[in-house]
Amino acid sequence: MTPRKPIAPVTPESKVRIRRQYNDWKIGTVPLAVVRDPQFSRISGGGGHRSPRPMLYVKVYCDQVEGAIGHNCEHGPPPHDIRVCVTKKDNEKRVYDYLAGQVQPLVK
Repeated sequence: MTPRKPIAPVTPESKVRIRRQYNDWKIGTVPLAVVRDPQFSRISGGGGHRSPRPMLYVKVYCDQVEGAIGHNCEHGPPPHDIRVCVTKKDNEKRVYDYLAGQVQPLVK
């Protein structure tokens, strides 16, 4: 039996792949250290597009994104908060699970 490769821990430098909304083809990356306020929602940032089910969204400053995502700063000069989607298919399981585990439960 071949021994399993150890799973690398999630660190502040771990990369998080993000999209402006769940089905956007443009994907950027940010380090985990700059990600804030994870929450599940059906409404994206920016245009407020609706997803077919709750997706994981986080906030980042627009000038911290590496790569091109669907954001152009037309509503004001950077940096400013943008809400972006973190999909399971784009991210390592350990990174996605870590962020999903950080979501605060809704208080009624």
